[in-house]
Amino acid sequence: AFTGAVQERPGVLQLADRGTLFLDEVEDLVPALQAKLLRVVQDREVRPLGASSVRRFDVRIVAASNRDLWRMVEAGQFRRDLYYRLRVFAITLPPLRQRRDDLPALIEHFIARFNRAQGTTFALPPPGALRPLLEHPWPGNVRELENVLESLLVLAGAEGVELAELLARRQTPAAGLMVDERARIVRVLDEHRWNRQRAAAALGISRVTLWRRMERHGIRDPLGVPAHETA
Repeated sequence: AFTGAVQERPGVLQLADRGTLFLDEVEDLVPALQAKLLRVVQDREVRPLGASSVRRFDVRIVAASNRDLWRMVEAGQFRRDLYYRLRVFAITLPPLRQRRDDLPALIEHFIARFNRAQGTTFALPPPGALRPLLEHPWPGNVRELENVLESLLVLAGAEGVELAELLARRQTPAAGLMVDERARIVRVLDEHRWNRQRAAAALGISRVTLWRRMERHGIRDPLGVPAHETA
């Protein structure tokens, strides 16, 4: 609550009533939030901000973790009672390197999503051209695949080539990719005197995507303008 909170505001649990609430990386919850989540899961009721009484809700909760929660329980890092409340039905998803048959569908999905977001028309490379992606071990799993694909597509757009042509130049998709991308972004920013709007247009990406990449690579404006501000 906060000063002036006099009007009831529904939270995510109320908004998800009769639906599904997905909690990602639940292992990162601090102990105080673990206790609150346990109470919510047990009682199925909340007191909305500004409300004088509790509200019941009916929500299916799906929680995901990229760590072994049971080991965290044994180490005293995760509440045992919350663990059992959440672990009604568990699905263990093997690492991406153990389910390579999923790679073509995931690659197609991420390319299509990039095309929708950026207004591009990149085609799915033929199976032979996908070899660098299919043979990479992907220690970072699906998130690494998504990040590498997005970076490759940005580079392909900047060079005016298809993804298949860009992949043909690389033995492994991640080798030197981040260094290449950082150098290209800095060069284009220099060419446009650090005007982010013009630099983003030259790179074929949105200003938001440019900002995200500047943050990822630790790129700082020499004039001291924060990356999220546009020139």
